[in-house]
Amino acid sequence: MPDRRRSRRKPPQRHEANLNTPGNGQTNLDKWLASGNDPVPPVVEEPFELGVEHEIEGGNVLIEKQQVEKNPVLQAQKLIRDAIEKSKDEQDQAIFGSCIHIILERDLILIAKTSFGKSIILQAVSFLLAKSVTLVVLPLNRIGVEQTSYILNIGGRPYFLNAETFSSELLKEIQAGEFSRVLLSPELAISDKFRLTATNLAFPD
Repeated sequence: MPDRRRSRRKPPQRHEANLNTPGNGQTNLDKWLASGNDPVPPVVEEPFELGVEHEIEGGNVLIEKQQVEKNPVLQAQKLIRDAIEKSKDEQDQAIFGSCIHIILERDLILIAKTSFGKSIILQAVSFLLAKSVTLVVLPLNRIGVEQTSYILNIGGRPYFLNAETFSSELLKEIQAGEFSRVLLSPELAISDKFRLTATNLAFPD
């Protein structure tokens, strides 16, 4: 389904996620996002429309609407539910709030201890945002191998980019949107070749 776009003047300090199922008005998912209280999302039985705001020139905001099918929604929900079942109250709030911040394209810094569940945030959001690539910067190759295996198991399309796999051909595949997550070291992330790739992504229609 082609994206429907419209431009409007940006109201002061206004952010929202427009998640209405066509023809049905406000859904349970709308109420869940608006409430901010219940950390467990409702089950979504039908595709829904996700509106993502992009700030453009002149202070305007472009709202890009995309249809999110049932399967990616259920995958994201399962990840969030599994994390919440194992977490404490502060973790619930951090995971929930961080997901919403990223969907709304707000800047986010989350500092948390090991095994807090930080990776759940980016994995869940990656399922919901079509035509996006999640870059995961990791300090150790061992973590990259573990995360690649985990992402494959949950249905993602990861690639662990390191000194042994780095090539011009591989960068073209990343640029074409062949992978949903790219895991790499800090050194590769700041390299000139990868920076050029990451800033010129071209997704197929």
